[in-house]
Amino acid sequence: MDFRTALIYAICFFGIFTAAVFFIGFFEHRRRLRNPIPKRFPSLSIIIPAYNCESSIVRTLKSLLKLRYPKGKLEIIVVDDGSTDQTLRVVQSFPIRVFHKKNGGKSSALNFGLAHARGELIASMDADCIATPLALQKMVGYFENPQVMAVAPSVKIFGQRTFLQRIQVIEFLSATIIRKIFSYLGAVPLVPGPLSLFRKSFFEQYGGYAEQNLTEDIELSLRIESKRFLIESALDANVYTTAHSSLRKVFQQRLRWFKGFIDNMWTYRYLFTPKYGNLGIFVLPASVLSIVLGVIMFFYGLGKLLIRGLQQLYHFYLIGFDIRHWLEVNFDVFFISTSARAILPIVLLAISITLLWLAKRHSRERQPIVRSTAYFLLTYWFLAAVCWISAGWYKATGKKIRWGPNLL
Repeated sequence: MDFRTALIYAICFFGIFTAAVFFIGFFEHRRRLRNPIPKRFPSLSIIIPAYNCESSIVRTLKSLLKLRYPKGKLEIIVVDDGSTDQTLRVVQSFPIRVFHKKNGGKSSALNFGLAHARGELIASMDADCIATPLALQKMVGYFENPQVMAVAPSVKIFGQRTFLQRIQVIEFLSATIIRKIFSYLGAVPLVPGPLSLFRKSFFEQYGGYAEQNLTEDIELSLRIESKRFLIESALDANVYTTAHSSLRKVFQQRLRWFKGFIDNMWTYRYLFTPKYGNLGIFVLPASVLSIVLGVIMFFYGLGKLLIRGLQQLYHFYLIGFDIRHWLEVNFDVFFISTSARAILPIVLLAISITLLWLAKRHSRERQPIVRSTAYFLLTYWFLAAVCWISAGWYKATGKKIRWGPNLL
């Protein structure tokens, strides 16, 4: 068996095995898709760290003020983290609590808000996100279980005008269904930032947000898992965020996410044991293995492309350059390969599309995703591999990552 065949088999069998676990988990717990009806509505504080976001935070605040939650039980806190634009003046016109502090970064602003929050539950909210009116009602019922320390909404992309934005629509949508299935397994390694709910008591006992961490949301999620508490996911509690249209910004954002993931995997490497159940024996190892296989596939594909390109150039040199044969299409149904190497990728593709369909249906997503799915399947593996390789390089060399003047 040559390396190419072995790599295809490894990727396909890993993908199909992982998908089988997902499908079994999903259908075994399909009755749990319905969010539990809350018996009471705890007091709740939403903290928004804000830095130079005067153009986006108005829309965010308007969506939060439309949340259907009992009056007197919800407070909205904006922590202006040393903005140099009109953010502070803009937010002061809303009926919310506003604080101003010296710039210290997102986690610093969140911790400042925590110190002033009155709610039993805490939610963080990015200043460029929009919450749907029923999002909180669909989430708070999970806290009837005292072991639940956090509940994640479904964070999605609104607007899909450009090629890169369409890719991100599917990236975020796929994460919603995977996170829900992980919650069935009792092993959620990431609670996304926008409008995720936490018990304030957890922060009081185990500390606030990690201020020196690139991805404070991953760190907090793994800390909750390490203390043997539960994280739930409300699949149809939708929160929408904006997507970058610039390749440079998309790369920088994922570089920070991926480098933060690597850092936190190393910090919490003791979780990779059967002692931590499905998190240690399946979720975290599968996450790392999927990255490794993706990077290997990238290097192999790039190497084959370069070798074949050089061979073609050499042939052109020998026999003369003629591109007409590139335009010829010779298709014969009798020469379609029916080998496992050809069939397994098709099976894996069908499984991936099915999971996306389940995510769209059960998260009540109304945006069309057919074209976005095609873009995603054709290109995301390449973009992700480049970002993972870059993140690995930053980790190996100790190079620091900054993602804006305010580190938000």
